[in-house]
Amino acid sequence: MKMLFLFFLLLQVSAVSAQNIFISVTQELNFGDFYLLNSSQNATIRVAPTGEWSNTGNATQINPNHSPAIFSISTDSTTPIMVQVHTTPGVMTNSEGLQVELLSEETNTVYTLQKDHSLEIPIGGILKIHNGEALNGTFSGNLSLWATIINE
Repeated sequence: MKMLFLFFLLLQVSAVSAQNIFISVTQELNFGDFYLLNSSQNATIRVAPTGEWSNTGNATQINPNHSPAIFSISTDSTTPIMVQVHTTPGVMTNSEGLQVELLSEETNTVYTLQKDHSLEIPIGGILKIHNGEALNGTFSGNLSLWATIINE
């Protein structure tokens, strides 16, 4: 009886396998064109996952060309798996080396994935501009996103 139980346990362990998760960028995060009325004040620019643009402080939007980032996430697993999506803060830099803080709107959301059913995940962001920063030009940077398997 003990032999049979041990064999069953080993059989269960050998059935576990790693799952592949694929993430690609469909649309880049864009805060649009804006200017600061007074560079001696703090300001934040927010692009929500829904695409809504808002600000605090002294930022004024020039053109409504903002957009959230959109990531496509998929798997080759035929069994549904649950994943949690994470992001890390970053910085955006212009050609003069000036930097602003970049935060994500993602809050460790859980998604269910299965083969042939990719998800489009919109990710908003917050751009923090600290007082005294004279910002000119085009800024670019990276926002890292990864997924952790919660269960298979």
